[in-house]
Amino acid sequence: MLIANNLSLCFGEKVIFEDVSFRIVAKNRIGLTGINGSGKTTLLKIITKAIKPDNGSIRYPAGYSIGYLPQMIKRDSPLSVLQEANLAFEEQHDIEKEIRALHKLIETTPHTDHHFEKYLSRLSHLEDRFHFLGGGQSEIQTEKVLKGLGFKQEAFQQPYAELSGGWKMRVELAKILLKHPDLILLDEPTNHLDIYSIKWLEQFLQKYPGSLMLVSHDRAFLDAVTNLTFETIHGKLAQFKGGFSAFEKFKKGDYEKTLQAKKQQDKYIQETQILINKFRAKKNKAAFAQSLIHKLERLEKIELPEAEDKALKIHFPAPPRPGKIVMKATQISKFYGDKHVLDQVAFELNRGEIVAFVGKNGEGKSTFARILSGQESFTGSVKPGHQVNIGFFAQDSAESLNGKISVLQTLEELGSGLSSGAIRSLLGTFRFSKDDVDKKVKVLSGGEKTRLALARLMLQPYNLLILDEPTNHLDMRSRDILKSALKQFKGAVIVISHDRSFLDGLAEKIYEFDQKSIITYLGDIQYFFLKNPHFGQAIPADKQQKKKKEKNTGQKKQYEQKKVLRKQERILTKKVHKAEQKIKQISTEINNMNTSMANSTSAMTEAFYDDYTLKKEALEEAENQWADDLEKLDSIKEALKSMEQTNNE
Repeated sequence: MLIANNLSLCFGEKVIFEDVSFRIVAKNRIGLTGINGSGKTTLLKIITKAIKPDNGSIRYPAGYSIGYLPQMIKRDSPLSVLQEANLAFEEQHDIEKEIRALHKLIETTPHTDHHFEKYLSRLSHLEDRFHFLGGGQSEIQTEKVLKGLGFKQEAFQQPYAELSGGWKMRVELAKILLKHPDLILLDEPTNHLDIYSIKWLEQFLQKYPGSLMLVSHDRAFLDAVTNLTFETIHGKLAQFKGGFSAFEKFKKGDYEKTLQAKKQQDKYIQETQILINKFRAKKNKAAFAQSLIHKLERLEKIELPEAEDKALKIHFPAPPRPGKIVMKATQISKFYGDKHVLDQVAFELNRGEIVAFVGKNGEGKSTFARILSGQESFTGSVKPGHQVNIGFFAQDSAESLNGKISVLQTLEELGSGLSSGAIRSLLGTFRFSKDDVDKKVKVLSGGEKTRLALARLMLQPYNLLILDEPTNHLDMRSRDILKSALKQFKGAVIVISHDRSFLDGLAEKIYEFDQKSIITYLGDIQYFFLKNPHFGQAIPADKQQKKKKEKNTGQKKQYEQKKVLRKQERILTKKVHKAEQKIKQISTEINNMNTSMANSTSAMTEAFYDDYTLKKEALEEAENQWADDLEKLDSIKEALKSMEQTNNE
């Protein structure tokens, strides 16, 4: 168990954390979320002791191990991929040596010796740890993990130093998984993984016996892996029992509830302040006014949840109408030296279609995208349709921007014919404020660079967009807004992405790149997972009867659950109705008292104002109880509705 107590940290005048406490126990799967700059990565570094908090402490047992994968890897090694991965087994090798030494000590130590029990206890602990680490299976484990993360057998002997940053990240991730630490910390682990590797990592982490905390903008990955959600907000750490989508739903409802509570409190404060101002100058009411002041001072102010960054406002320009066939490619082949990437590939895209390219890294997705956009040499034929104008977002678009010029100059140099004012207005929709447009590109964050690269696609009315990993470095909200804009776009779209949530409901046809060719799936990403042999699993005949029996048992269990939920629904419906009647009654009494105060020509008695205050508090309490019961009732109704839909399906 890891225990963090009262962590506080400031960077200058900015409070990152203030009195943050939490625990991580075995098999916790924690998704760490929060707006950009709220301290997610900082918290991971505090846990690893790379950053020391100003106050507070982190405690864990002796021998507690932590594996940390940062967003960026900056290291080299003279070893091969396989040799580098095998460094993960240093602990196993050390344990093996100590186990052999203990066996010799136990053999030569009399049972009556006071050290004998100590040796046996230590041996038992080491053997348990050795088994947890998968001892004796290092070669099999290394091959399984490296292949799961996308390495082919022939790449095992490739020098680590020759790998790109993304592939180095995979090796470092493999080492962490092979070490089997007590706690795994992952900062955006899916950024450099393909859709297959992400699925494999999900399955690995779901079965992992240790604990996990991860930062990710991949909603589907978070939902598949996590069972707890921590949110960094206002220097605090909100903790929620449930995965990310459940947390999002709760947060939306909680925001509405908090908003209503804040409105009531603001109204109460305003009315109390009126009373204070009315009576503070009167000698016989000065004490009463002072008591009201103390009440306001003691009142815990309700704060709304921290606002997200100003939203993107992506709207692609209306494109000219092209011909029916937007792009046609035939007999496309591509070699990089001796490496054969594509072989006699054919492809056709029609007007208004949105399609996705998926597949393992290195199978030619980005190469084919560059070929279609005219950025890459090839053999074969590519014919754009009538009046087709292509907008291309390359995978490295964000990083290939000129860092020496400003944000504004980046768009101005494209010579779109737009005025400086129009370009400034466009940048504003991509969350670049007045001062931001004069910043040098080199000082921008990864997300800001991605937004700037996307903004360049707005300078012309393209009717074909080819987007290679456009969501990298974008937060969830920005991904959702980009997805919405693409769905409303009147042109055709080719998108390469490993983000299943982004593709879900967007792409209507999937092209899988595999073995130098492409396989077409005439459906969305869910259809692809269902029909793809790698993901789809037919039910063996000998298990069909068992599945039928399980279904009948499940239906009986669901019937009992529905009976319980129906009873709770009836009880809560009555409670909500009674609460509404009570609120109506108290509100009427308060309105009558307000009328009395407004029409009275003389001061009301202190008892009157005490009664008035009590009624206001009673109203607030009744409304809070009503909101809680209504939320529970809605949740039960949603559960019953979900059961009905499942039965209908």
